[in-house]
Amino acid sequence: MATFAEVLSSAARLCGGQLQGADIAAELDRRPAGAVQLEWRYSIVDLMKALELDSGLAARAALAQDLGYPGPLNGSAEMNIWLHRRILSKLAESGAKMPKELIT
Repeated sequence: MATFAEVLSSAARLCGGQLQGADIAAELDRRPAGAVQLEWRYSIVDLMKALELDSGLAARAALAQDLGYPGPLNGSAEMNIWLHRRILSKLAESGAKMPKELIT
């Protein structure tokens, strides 16, 4: 199951081991996605895939619970949108550079 500590670890690894001051958006944009372009800016599933994390419902529910989601952990659009915004905001709070339009 995914935790925010795993998100931080994966994001730091993606940025060469240092998340503080890293342009995480640029790094995520550079991720090879195979035949399909990942829409990490809009999709929690694609964001988790870009971070090389399990993006299944159980992992998303565990991550939402870890971050304090107040609603049902059922994979609803509401939960997924909340989780996506929360992760991007928490990455910015952790020192990563994130475009303002993604965290407001």
